[in-house]
Amino acid sequence: MDNEFMGKEFDSTFEALVGFMNSLPKSTIKILNVERYQQMLQTAAKLTDLLKESYLDGEINIEVDQIFNIGSINIELNSLEINNTDIFAELIRKADNFEVCPLTNGNVELNIVFQSVLKSVV
Repeated sequence: MDNEFMGKEFDSTFEALVGFMNSLPKSTIKILNVERYQQMLQTAAKLTDLLKESYLDGEINIEVDQIFNIGSINIELNSLEINNTDIFAELIRKADNFEVCPLTNGNVELNIVFQSVLKSVV
């Protein structure tokens, strides 16, 4: 299979999954899970300090996805070299998932994901 076909197949499968998720019954009111959201913000703040210590510069984006009930910290860097691995490991342990992906522009993207940043009230 060529990459173009695989990309189209993935896109259509992903769109079907999002459509399915949107069709599920939803609670009408969701609020922040304050404890989990604070963990995410504290991780972002410590990550900012850690990157500064390592002389890395990048813009940190924090997002909350209400459909999938996840919060994410995303940062694009021209390289990723962490000098204090103990602190980095401590930060990652608080998250549910993380990944480092190479980008086509030569940079790398660090994504840290926190599940259950929202909770349903109704």
